[in-house]
Amino acid sequence: MRGGVKNRKNIIKLAILGWFGILAVLFAMGASRWFGDITQSEQTNEIFNEAAKLPADQLDAVLWQPDRPDLRREMEPLTRVDVTSAWLRAWEQLSIVAQTGDTTGLEVYFSNSALEGLLASVGDTQNLPTHQIAHELRIDFYSQDGQVIGLTADRVELVRAAEVGDVTGWLQTDESYEAILLLEDGNWRIQHWVRRDIEDRWWTEPVAPATDGVDIALNGINYYPKDTPFDAFWPNYDGSVVDADFQRIADLGLDSVRIFLPFDGFLGRWTTEDELVPVLDLMDRADAHGLGVVVTLFDGRTDHRTDKWDSDRTHLTTVVEALRDHPALAMWDLKNEPDRDIGANEVPEQLMYAWLGHIGHSLRELDSRTPTTVGWSTAEAALAAPVQVDVLSFHHYGTPETLSELGPQLVAHADGRPLFLSEYGLPTWNSIFPGGHTEAEQAAYYADIGIVADNLGIENVMPWTLWDLAAAPTDAGLLPWNAGPQTHLGLLRADGSPKPAAALLQSDADLEAVPSVGLVDRLTQKTFWRLVAIAVIGLFGLWLAGGRIRDRRNAKTKPRQRRTAAEVDALSRHRWETLMEDALGDRRDTPDDRSDDDGIGVVAVDIRLGRRPVPEGREPAVAPEPAPVQVQVQVLDEPTIEPVEAPPVIEPEPEPQRSMLATLEQLARPEPPTDETGEDDEAAAMPWERLSSQLTPPPIPIEARIEHGWVGTSILDASTPND
Repeated sequence: MRGGVKNRKNIIKLAILGWFGILAVLFAMGASRWFGDITQSEQTNEIFNEAAKLPADQLDAVLWQPDRPDLRREMEPLTRVDVTSAWLRAWEQLSIVAQTGDTTGLEVYFSNSALEGLLASVGDTQNLPTHQIAHELRIDFYSQDGQVIGLTADRVELVRAAEVGDVTGWLQTDESYEAILLLEDGNWRIQHWVRRDIEDRWWTEPVAPATDGVDIALNGINYYPKDTPFDAFWPNYDGSVVDADFQRIADLGLDSVRIFLPFDGFLGRWTTEDELVPVLDLMDRADAHGLGVVVTLFDGRTDHRTDKWDSDRTHLTTVVEALRDHPALAMWDLKNEPDRDIGANEVPEQLMYAWLGHIGHSLRELDSRTPTTVGWSTAEAALAAPVQVDVLSFHHYGTPETLSELGPQLVAHADGRPLFLSEYGLPTWNSIFPGGHTEAEQAAYYADIGIVADNLGIENVMPWTLWDLAAAPTDAGLLPWNAGPQTHLGLLRADGSPKPAAALLQSDADLEAVPSVGLVDRLTQKTFWRLVAIAVIGLFGLWLAGGRIRDRRNAKTKPRQRRTAAEVDALSRHRWETLMEDALGDRRDTPDDRSDDDGIGVVAVDIRLGRRPVPEGREPAVAPEPAPVQVQVQVLDEPTIEPVEAPPVIEPEPEPQRSMLATLEQLARPEPPTDETGEDDEAAAMPWERLSSQLTPPPIPIEARIEHGWVGTSILDASTPND
């Protein structure tokens, strides 16, 4: 009995322990699932915030239309902000998927049927990105619990890539959608959407023609004030300066000006009519002087990525609405030299053309009357671009011959549209650096360009610029050969006086009469070539002077050659004999002919080099100073012959004539040779001393030279060795 009770207790204990175990397992499973949901939600939030980051300008690209009036619940402002962000990020993620083919982030922004449809179409759109420009949204339904939204996108403006031949083209579309959004994991997802309508336009499609027509002929000039050009113009606008300049322009016979409105200088997207007051004042003054105005938009705007397009259109809308009805407005220039922006901020060429089409069509919606153009930097750039505007405009700073060659192509490319040479010129910057030009060259250039323009039928021309400006544009840099020419392209000098080219802009100017500038004038009138000529002459003069100085030094001094005493003795004896032969001619006999029947004794000449005796066993050394040389002359057999007279003593004459005696005197030394006791070396003297008196000329240099035909030699003396 007791054993059964005990077993029942154990069973009860085991059952209780089992229930606790089951509860623990269930609790662990629930906790794991709960923590898993939290982790998944955190990861989803991270992907939601990081997978498709939005540019700052894109957040302003959504325009909310008024909600339907019968909504059961009014949408909270913060909820509207969240829905705006979710909608824009979803479209941005679509662009990422189209470019990369990676669909990882789609489930963060889409679910259910919307996600399934997108996954099925990924292969069709890969490598063909879609860029969003602007959205117009309206709330049609908002649930009581705040979990479901019914949304209508009346306008979704997109730019879709498309393969067109071997290039990637662009299709700008206006589409409309209906969508349902669900709040899941704290984030709004598009559960279902349907595209209701679409209108598209290829990126090369021309803008509709201006209703006022394009039958215009502008003979004007690009304008900046002298002292405040480029970025300094509008912040320092001075109406009195502009008024005086416009009077000068009218006096030159011109009828229009071209001005530039910097995008950032007028606050970009946030510009207002108050910011445009200086522009309106300028146009009033132009109208008072009878001048038309070509307004160049988006100056300095180089970023044409699609997320900037809505900001550009907002800026455009404000400017056009403020100026479109002004009587001085002659033409809109959509952008100055847009081809130089190709590649900036990774914007390819065709997308930049698409941006111009976007701006052109947007402007035409705002102003249907005024002609439009685009100022391409070169004729080649204009030929490469599609013509989307009313007037084909280009700049040319090359040669007249190049313009003449490209002219027929420009006429054909314009396809009946007017041509507009909106910039050309030649700088008169004439400095120490190469590349400068003279005012005569500028005048000849203007005349040649005018002749070519007339031949091509270009009726709209505007040179650059009115003034020689005080400063160059910032992109010219600091190098003088880059910045210098930019400040000397004007028709008026800094003092207000006109250059010769200014008179050539008048309609009745005789361009054929302007003389061309020859090569001599080009070289002689330019500071750089003058300096080159002076430098060449100076270097040649230094070379000549240096050569003469070297010759004089070589004539006065020769490098000393040290020889042994024996070498000097033999060399001196040979030279003396040669000199005596030249001096005496046939009167000298050899020692073997002393008793000839002619009765004339033998003349003998010998040289003794005076030096101290050298002890036996020692070689003569070369001393630093030369030893004296003694010359002795003697006549043999005096009783039987008449003495031969010694050569007459002739005073030395200036070079090149030199006498024999002078040469002999130069080769002599004043001191006779002595032995170690200081007495004269009588034994060394020859018996022919009686012929002439002993010569004791003054000391001479180590080197002597006899020139001018009769003999040429040099005597090098030995040095007295030390004992």
